[in-house]
Amino acid sequence: MMSGIMAFTSVYAKQQNLTTVAWFFFAAAIAGVVIRPFSGRIFDFKGPFLVLLPASLGLLVSIFLIIYSKTNLMLIIAGVFYGAADGAIFPTIQAWVLKKAGIAKREVATSMFLNCYDFGMGIGASILGKVADLTSYRFMFIVLAFIAAFYILLCFYFPRKKSTR
Repeated sequence: MMSGIMAFTSVYAKQQNLTTVAWFFFAAAIAGVVIRPFSGRIFDFKGPFLVLLPASLGLLVSIFLIIYSKTNLMLIIAGVFYGAADGAIFPTIQAWVLKKAGIAKREVATSMFLNCYDFGMGIGASILGKVADLTSYRFMFIVLAFIAAFYILLCFYFPRKKSTR
């Protein structure tokens, strides 16, 4: 999902005659840096659910803003939502994996998490690129919106209570 946004937002924005793609990514970077201390604190005190659910909703908002962006400002706002979501989701899932793995298996857990993340980024961009080739970039972003909605459902599937570890 993240790979689709990173790989194809610039091409889609160009099709929409939007010129602020660099600002989209700059806003995303700033939002990601700003949100991390807050999401980390929430994770520590309340567990992953209260971070992942709002972040997933923010990701969905970002995708819809990208799909319907008609102005450069809308694209930059989409970048803020995307950056906040990415800045909360990635470290939360990583911390959750490490917490579940325990101290003895931290190295293996970190390695597996990062390998899976990298694999997902690569295969995701490839598959989404094929979807865009067969349909359109807009349709590909609609597919991303459905994936984000599925991700939100996953947030409800996993336990919401803070781990007792």
